[in-house]
Amino acid sequence: MKDENRFTAELYARLWPWLNHSKPTRLMLDDGGQCEVAHPDICVYFDGSDEEMRTECKVLDARGQNKNCVEPTEKQLRTWSQDAHLSGRPHLWAAKVEDTQNYYLWTHEDFKKGFDGRAVAGTTRRAVKIPCNGTPPLTFTLLFLKIMEFAVTKGFLN
Repeated sequence: MKDENRFTAELYARLWPWLNHSKPTRLMLDDGGQCEVAHPDICVYFDGSDEEMRTECKVLDARGQNKNCVEPTEKQLRTWSQDAHLSGRPHLWAAKVEDTQNYYLWTHEDFKKGFDGRAVAGTTRRAVKIPCNGTPPLTFTLLFLKIMEFAVTKGFLN
């Protein structure tokens, strides 16, 4: 979890200059399961926007059985599935591959098939394969630029 917190903090620091600091900001660094529902790691308002943009951050295992898989918690599956009638799903998923400088970015829409209709009883984690489709990894700078591009095209940043 320490690596995920570090990655989340680094990404938040890069976004900082473009944020509206008069609006609430939520930076969820490992809540330890304290909340009843899942919350994305970074929830911010950009200058000039009244819409909150939410990003979930993950660190991916570079080796082993779940190599390049996102492993959402049961709470995330329950809260962010299409069947859930709760707002607050992440708009974006940002990921860093552990022990590398490789990053990926997806919209929540990319993950909907992996979330929706999954039985979550009796398990705490389910691996959702990342839809890389041969996409080369990003650098941290390109990850940031893609997030900013998403923010502009979706109206989160004017």
